Amino acid sequence: KRALSGRKILPGKYLLNVENKRIEVPAFLVDTSPIKSFYKKRELRRIDHYSKMALLGARLALEDARISNPMPEIDRQKMGIIIATGYGAVRTSCDFLDSLIDDGDICASPLLFSNSVHNAAASHLSIFLKAAGPNLTVSQFEMSVSLAFLCARQWLEEKRVDSVLLGGVDIYSDLLGYCYYRFFSQGIKKRDLHLASVIKPFDFNRQSAVAGEGAVFFLLTRCKRDDPKYGFINYAQIGNSMIKNSGFSENALLIIGSDGHKECGRYYMQQISLHPRAAAYTSLYGSFPASHGFDIAVAALSLKERKIFILPECTKGINPAVKFGKDKDFGLSQIYCLKFGRAGEFGLVGIGRERDKTEFVNL
Repeated sequence: KRALSGRKILPGKYLLNVENKRIEVPAFLVDTSPIKSFYKKRELRRIDHYSKMALLGARLALEDARISNPMPEIDRQKMGIIIATGYGAVRTSCDFLDSLIDDGDICASPLLFSNSVHNAAASHLSIFLKAAGPNLTVSQFEMSVSLAFLCARQWLEEKRVDSVLLGGVDIYSDLLGYCYYRFFSQGIKKRDLHLASVIKPFDFNRQSAVAGEGAVFFLLTRCKRDDPKYGFINYAQIGNSMIKNSGFSENALLIIGSDGHKECGRYYMQQISLHPRAAAYTSLYGSFPASHGFDIAVAALSLKERKIFILPECTKGINPAVKFGKDKDFGLSQIYCLKFGRAGEFGLVGIGRERDKTEFVNL
């Protein structure tokens, strides 16, 4: 929410070893030190950064929902957990492979191995929160978050659970930094790499992605009232073809997940030509598969605060359809969050202030 206040947000600098040289590359990184206020240090000593982000994000979401520890307000036997991730615990996986290569299979680190699997974060969450409901990790790159919302809706509709703690989590690693340096830094002098640190989400013909990491969580329940804190999940869909006729109402805002990848830009360009009332916030948190979850969080906050937040400086004046200038109240009843993959596959999640007759999931 602080990032949406209108101040300029820039990524940090990540030192990368390339060809025996230390190179600075831009990256949006997470500080997990606040997790100490929720868990004791000895409880976290075997938890890697990927799972710490998930634990911190989950606790903050529960705190926002006024769910205290040890969660007497929730039936933990009927609480499901879904983690959406594109990369999984890629940093720990690479560290484990290094230990396997350097020390052989006999001396490879068992601690790194146990944290290297995709569902490590979901497992740690269920243990720390003592949640005994179904537990699932979804990994389909950019479609992961949309697929997680589809699954959460299904669980709630079938009454398998009373609530779902849904999170999108992805981590940054040396591997991602190296890929950024090799594939996306062409034409940029090495000493100026840190300057190429602003995502231009509406400049669809330019490669401006800046890698990042993060965790975002939602507590979903079946509808219990007509005025939930953040709104209703009225729509969730994934597909493998372009949306020819989106059917968006004129009173809806479209938040696009355009994060600076040129290969995906053409799909967003086609879509906003059909629905020009579009906004993008990816320059606040960077480019990674689970960033779609942050778009949905922005949509939920917009409905709660009843305003469209000031767009980041890097988007102003680029998309002529978006000229808000200042925060203001608006009459939007529905916000759609759209994410495209490089092959044209899409994920779409719609949040509204009013309940759709066919859906009944609230935040």
